[in-house]
This record gives sequence, C-alpha cells and structure tokens, in this order.
Amino acid sequence: MGAFFEGKVSKEDLTEFIYTYSRPQMSALYNHIEKDQPLQLPDSVQKNGLTKYFLQTKDRETLGYFMYAKQCEPHTAGDAWETPKRDSVTMLRLAKNGMQLYRAAQNRRSASGMRSSR
Repeated sequence: MGAFFEGKVSKEDLTEFIYTYSRPQMSALYNHIEKDQPLQLPDSVQKNGLTKYFLQTKDRETLGYFMYAKQCEPHTAGDAWETPKRDSVTMLRLAKNGMQLYRAAQNRRSASGMRSSR
C-alpha cells in the first residue's frame, strides 16, 4: 500500500479522489469543512481515505488546490485525437488564480515557519 498524506491515504484512494470525483463533490466537502454545512456526498466518497483525511485535518489548502486543478482540467485534457479548444481569457484567469494560490501557500508556510522558530 502506497502511503500519502502522513501515511493515512492509500495510492488507490488518492487516485480515485483525483480522477473520479467531480469538482462539485470536492466543493461540497470544502464547504462542509469551511462553513460546517451538512456533508452531502455519496457513501463511496465519504468512505474514501482522502475524504476522511480532509475531514480529520481540515486541510482546505490542499483540497482547494484539487478543486483548482479540476477547473483547469477541461482546458488541458482532451480527446487523444483532438486538440482541446483553447479559451485564452479563461486560461489566463486560471493561471493568475494559480499564482495567487501559490503565493498564499508560500506566505502561510513562511508565517508558520517563523512561529515555530521562536
């Protein structure tokens, strides 16, 4: 068994979460964690190891990144025989959003590093 997320998530659960679950399912999980909204997901999603990890750790940053990746997916993936249609305005907006997410993550890590060094 491959171990990810502090050894709590198998490779199979990680793969299933990333490639099978939709952005709305991830958003429902995110909103449950952030806003304490009722968790309305199929049992199969709730039983996934990564879902359980997010519920336990409340790691919204990583979950938010997966949601961001799902937004980007239609602009990068496509049929093997056809080039995906490019929407440069949307792709530019997503790229800027990705940079903001990256900077925010770096700022949080820097701030937590400063706190732990005291």
